[in-house]
Amino acid sequence: MERDSFTDRRRTDRIDMDESRSHRWRWAWALGLAGLLGGVAWLAYPTVQKHAGMLSEFPVVKQSLASASQRIDDIAAKVNGWPRDQETLREQLAKLEGSVADRIRAVSREAQRSRETVTNWVRAELDRRDGMMESRLSRMKTAHRDEVAALQAELARVKESIEQQQARLAAVEANVSADKELAHQKLGGVRDRIDQQDRNVRELARSMETTRLDFEVSKNHSRQLSPGLWLGLTKTDVAHRRVSGWMWIMPDRKTVWLRDQGALQPVIYYSSADGKRREVVFTHVTKDAAVGYLLLPAGAPQLAKALGREGRPAAATESAY
Repeated sequence: MERDSFTDRRRTDRIDMDESRSHRWRWAWALGLAGLLGGVAWLAYPTVQKHAGMLSEFPVVKQSLASASQRIDDIAAKVNGWPRDQETLREQLAKLEGSVADRIRAVSREAQRSRETVTNWVRAELDRRDGMMESRLSRMKTAHRDEVAALQAELARVKESIEQQQARLAAVEANVSADKELAHQKLGGVRDRIDQQDRNVRELARSMETTRLDFEVSKNHSRQLSPGLWLGLTKTDVAHRRVSGWMWIMPDRKTVWLRDQGALQPVIYYSSADGKRREVVFTHVTKDAAVGYLLLPAGAPQLAKALGREGRPAAATESAY
C-alpha cells in the first residue's frame, strides 16, 4: 500500500515538473516573440515616419499593419493571461491529483479488501481441501488396513491349506510306500504264479505235442497202426469218401465200430494208460483201400511199445479176414 502511494506521488511530481517546464518554454517563447515584434516595430518606426505620406497612400498596408498590431495586442493579452491560466491549470491539476489520489486510495482499499477476501477464501479452500485429503487418506488407510487384514487372513488360510496338503502328501507318500511294498509282494506272487503258469503251459505244450504216423489199410484187411491200436477196413465208398470198419484199442480191450466214417473227420479216443488224446483221420479213399494218419501224444510211442511188448508185437502188420 505505501509503495503504491509512493509510486503515485512520484508520478504526480513528474507530471508537475513536465507541466512547469512546458509553462517556462511557453513564457520564453512568448517573451521572445514580443521582443522580436518590439524590435521590428522599433526598427521600422523611422522608416514609417519617413514614408508616412507614401503609406497614407496605401490603405491596404495600413489595414495590414492594423491587423498585425491587433494580433500583437492579442498575443500580448494571451501572454498576460497565461499566468492566470497557469494558476487555474495548477488548481485543476491539484484537484485532479487529489481526486486521483482519492481514487487510488479507494482502489487500494478495495484491492486490500479484495486481497484479504481472496486470501481468506484461498485459506478456507486450502483448509477444506486439506480436510478432504486427510479424510480421504484416513479412509484409504482404513481400507488398506482392511485389505492387509484380509490378505493376512487369506495368507493364513493358504498356509493352513499348504500344511494340510503337505500332511496329505506325506500320508499319500506313506500309502504309496505301503502300496509299493504290497505291490512288490503282489508282484512277487504274480511272478510266482506266472512262472507256475509258464511251467504248466510248457507241460501242456509238451502234452499237446503229437507224433504223426501215416498208414494205409486195404479193404477186408486189418493192420496194427501203433502198439495198442488195430484198424480193420470192411467197406469203402469212393463217391462219398467214406469207410466202414473197426478199431481195437489196448489195454482197454475196447472195440470202436466205424460206420460211414467220412474223410478228414477225426476219430477221437483217449487211452486209459495215460489219459491223453489220440486221433485217427482218413485222408483218401479208394475202391480197395483207405489212406490216413494217426496222431499220438509225444510220449505215447514209448508207452505203446511197452504195451506192445506186454501184449502183441509192436511191428505194424496187416492180415486178411
